[in-house]
Amino acid sequence: MFSFVAAVNFIGYQAGWFCCVLGAAHGYPYLGPIFVVLFLAWHFHTVKQRAQEMRFVLMVAALGLVADSLFKATGLLKYASPVPDVSWLAPIWIVAIWALFASSLNSSLRWLRGRGVLSLAFGAILGPMSYLAGERIGAAMLGPNRVLVIAVLSIVWAAVMPTLMHLSELIIPEDAA
Repeated sequence: MFSFVAAVNFIGYQAGWFCCVLGAAHGYPYLGPIFVVLFLAWHFHTVKQRAQEMRFVLMVAALGLVADSLFKATGLLKYASPVPDVSWLAPIWIVAIWALFASSLNSSLRWLRGRGVLSLAFGAILGPMSYLAGERIGAAMLGPNRVLVIAVLSIVWAAVMPTLMHLSELIIPEDAA
């Protein structure tokens, strides 16, 4: 059953993604992260096990920092508004998107729990699509070999999505959400 909180989480995730991507594309790299901090404050207020949810969101944000920093350092992706402006470090707005994404795994995407193949397929397809949409808006640019970049993103997200769903189950069991 899709609850009011899950619906707000879904809408908040979409709004936050657009704030991050549009802000980066138009030279306002802090717009999205500010929205995300405010949204996460609301999100943490609505969950039963705040400490576990906060830990999970921080873990996913750290994973996102590493993953997108590797994408940037290897030239697979280039980001608009690279704040901080470190040649190999992912920008703050993309890490904010990862944190926002983490908040959806135990809320609006909770229905994917226990559906490993489906979460793998979602990751393989929707992960790269998110980067492509960000590129189209002007927040990122895929490296010169687009097919390779999309393939790498697809493989990474095919692994990340079911792994994060499983990790969310371990950290926040079904009866605790």
